[in-house]
Order: sequence, then structure tokens, then C-alpha cells
Amino acid sequence: MAKPSATNPKTAQASTAIRAFYSALGCPFEVISPSDEIAQGVDFIYREMRVQSLPPNAIAIQIRPPMTGSSALEVTIAGETRFESSRLGDLLHQLDNELTIAIEKSRPDLYFVHSAALVEDGTATLLVGDSGAGKSTTCYALCVSGMGYLSDELAAIEPRSGQVLPYPRAICLKQDPPAPLRLPTSLLRTEWTLHAQASSLGSEVVKSGASLSRIIFVRWSVSHARPTMKPISRGEAALRLYQGALNQLAHPAFGLDDTVRLIERSACFELLSAGIEETVALVRRGTLEVS
Repeated sequence: MAKPSATNPKTAQASTAIRAFYSALGCPFEVISPSDEIAQGVDFIYREMRVQSLPPNAIAIQIRPPMTGSSALEVTIAGETRFESSRLGDLLHQLDNELTIAIEKSRPDLYFVHSAALVEDGTATLLVGDSGAGKSTTCYALCVSGMGYLSDELAAIEPRSGQVLPYPRAICLKQDPPAPLRLPTSLLRTEWTLHAQASSLGSEVVKSGASLSRIIFVRWSVSHARPTMKPISRGEAALRLYQGALNQLAHPAFGLDDTVRLIERSACFELLSAGIEETVALVRRGTLEVS
């Protein structure tokens, strides 16, 4: 596929609706786009989730020119207008947010965390952190290094078994990855985001999921010349995981029991990331360095 580029949604034509079918975490959804350019952008993000057909209860998402005089595209979910956007980057970002909410509502049995998820030796590692902490950049680098890929921003976990399920959308960066990392030949660049498929980085997309064994809480530190990774207590880890969860209140006991259950099965660390090569080496080796 040729490298997609940023598309101005204002130029999208409504003459031909383009339908594509996807399924994530057992939740099927259909996206109806008004142009090839928009359809290609959506498909680049969710290609690993694509399916050939959908059941009747699939989530219906339609991107269309607005009925009013606005120049922005209108996005409806299940027939309800959810937002408008005049930039491709904003459209894809908000679409992913809305899809995440819809999936969380459909799968209240799962414990969702704002986290990247990768696989090493058959077990899953979560990278948990606030926006801007470096999760996606670290995830990108770990995929390049050979770790398997489950998710970039949304970790879906079966709380009793500890199985981390795949949500393999394209990895999203806010800027080009730091040297010596390189961009793949196939990527999607919008006005303010950069998307790369994990398979184009040499990573295996793990479709079967993996058992949770390690949780790393990521922080970016401009003051650190070298990255450090150190173990943290279960109490601190439980608090941080609970803060990073997205649907803890949908679980019994406000999600506290499930949070503790996941912490008890995992080795928990704090990572202060710095140079990307050394950060990757720390995570892959699992060794500890104390500043």
C-alpha cells in the first residue's frame, strides 16, 4: 500500500459510501466513509482488526458531510451524532476515543487500562503512564526490538485469569521517533499524529493474547541522563494501576479487588525513561538499576 498522507476532510465527497468491517475484543463495528482517502486512513489504524462480515448487532459508525452548512465532517455512532471534525488527525483521534467508550460499555467484564501492552516469552508486560509519559514511543521502540505487540493505548484484561487481550490498532506517536529509530516505509501522517503498524516495525501482532506478568509504570525524566528501573511496592503499584484504569467502577467493590488481583500476579516497576536504546535494554533484560 502506498504511504497515506494527511487528508483534508473538507474535501471528502459523499458520492460513494465505502464500508469496512472490523472486530475488536469481541465487539464488531462497521465504518462507513465518504471517500477513499478517509476510508484508507481509518483502515490504516484498524487493519489488524478487519473482518469479512459482521453480525446484525455491530456498532455502526458513519463519517459523512454534515447536514448543516459546516465544512467539517460529521461522525455518527449508532445513528447519534457524536462529533464533527475538519482535520483528519482530530477525526481519527476522536473516533478512537468514541470507539474505546463503546467497547468498554459492551465489555464491562474486562478491566481496561490506559496502557501499552507487549509480549516477551509468552507473557504480557504493561506500560502504564499518563499522556506524554513516553508509553507509545517506548512501545514503538520495543516493537522494533522484537517484542510482540498487543496494544498501544488500551490494555484489555480478563481480571480473574490475568489474560491481556489484543487491541492491535496502529501505534500513534505525536512526533517522529528519536534516533536511532527509523520510520517504516508504510505510515500514516496527519496534521499532528504519526501512525505506524506494529507489523511494519518487525513485531509480531499477538492475536491470542498473553498472561500478565509485569507492570511497568513509565515516567519521562528530562533530568536523567540514563534510564532507571526499580521495583515498587504492591501498595504503590495498586494505587497507580487504579488511577490508570478506565472502567474500574464497572467492577464489583469499585474495582478494588480486581486491581489487587492483577497486582498480586505481576512484578511491578517504575521506569524513568531517558535514552531510548538504554530504555529498551532495561525493559528487555528485566534488570534493575537504582540511581
